[in-house]
Amino acid sequence: MAVFMSAGISLERPVATVNSLCGSGLLILVHDTQALFQTGFQLSFVAVFAILTAARPFGHLLYRPFQVDPFLPMRLLRPWQRALHNSTFRACEIFSLSAVCWGATAPVLILQEHHLSLVAIFANLLVVPLATTVMLLGAGGLLAGSISRSIAVCLNNAGWLLTKLILAILHAATLVPWHSMNVSPLALVQPDRITALSEGADHVVHLHLKGHDWLINTGKLSQWHSLTEPYLRGQGVNRLDELILCEASPHEDEVLNQVNSEFQVAKIVQLSPRPLEAQREGFRVEQSNPSAEAAHADLVEIFSSNQTARDGTSPGGTSISAILVHLERFRILILPNVTEASLTALHCDHVDVVYCGRLRSRRFPRHLITAKLTPSVLVLNGTKSEIIANSEESPSSPKCFYIKQEGAITTALMNNDLVIRAHRGTELRLRSLSR
Repeated sequence: MAVFMSAGISLERPVATVNSLCGSGLLILVHDTQALFQTGFQLSFVAVFAILTAARPFGHLLYRPFQVDPFLPMRLLRPWQRALHNSTFRACEIFSLSAVCWGATAPVLILQEHHLSLVAIFANLLVVPLATTVMLLGAGGLLAGSISRSIAVCLNNAGWLLTKLILAILHAATLVPWHSMNVSPLALVQPDRITALSEGADHVVHLHLKGHDWLINTGKLSQWHSLTEPYLRGQGVNRLDELILCEASPHEDEVLNQVNSEFQVAKIVQLSPRPLEAQREGFRVEQSNPSAEAAHADLVEIFSSNQTARDGTSPGGTSISAILVHLERFRILILPNVTEASLTALHCDHVDVVYCGRLRSRRFPRHLITAKLTPSVLVLNGTKSEIIANSEESPSSPKCFYIKQEGAITTALMNNDLVIRAHRGTELRLRSLSR
């Protein structure tokens, strides 16, 4: 853009800043057409276009209540009054610049990153003047380097200190409660659903029921950063009503701190927490009753290894063996660990979909699951033993979805039908009349 403006000035031609902006964008796209789909390209040009077209008019609109009578000469004002009005005008310009940039880039951030800062406008009021000073100090250091090295060092060190101050301001802004929020336009119209994420052998499931969000297990720390956290952010989740831990994962305390820093966790449900982990700072830990509300109890039931249901009290040394989710008249069963012993001891009637977690034996108990639960769909991790056990399908056998092959598997309630959909496009619909 600067090259276009310089060329226009050198040719003594009128310079149109918007045309210069479009010309610079065209040159970048000629060099790399994929830049159009990059978030940085979109943010840069949207922000500059908003500054060129809307920052100055909006700044004058903000300054209008403080404006002096235009028929009153400024020299008649006292010096402190002129200084006050000048500072007010500059403050309105800076606020207009920050607000216009935030408003222009908000749609890109929502659609691309599903994340929006709520304190950016006020943080930029401090950051923008400091950043401008850093740029001026950098340019001054380059010019002073040819004259005196000591002056250049002083200017560069001053710029470094101001950069540290900018980082401190930004870190302080992130400590403000509700400084940002996850936003997903699609989440506003999505139905109640259950999604199992493909995280190796771990069983990580997200439940969205009646406007509430549950998360079953967190997975490893690396998987949390690479998969679970981006998924929850893309779904517009800002708060987890319950975090259900079926079994301890490596670096569990570190993962829980990450979860609570990104998403406010109301309660942690764990049947047999280790003694040192029973009281975690910042969390509310419950050992057997995840939700005392009747509405929640009608949606999710938790069974322990000794078949204690959600409303019961489980003794020490137990673990979660199954989680039953109700989507209207449909029943979805989540098995964190698949063993013949846990299936035999499980007190549960017919279910429509079974999410099978980690397989604890070499042989997959397909016939036991089919005979005891009579499911229509099995969602499996896709291990070799699971694929072999389900290789022979008959018209009466349940349909199998493999997470490792299909990606995330979502079960959603749509128009009174239960839709099981894989990330790669495979879909199955269970109609309510055919149950």
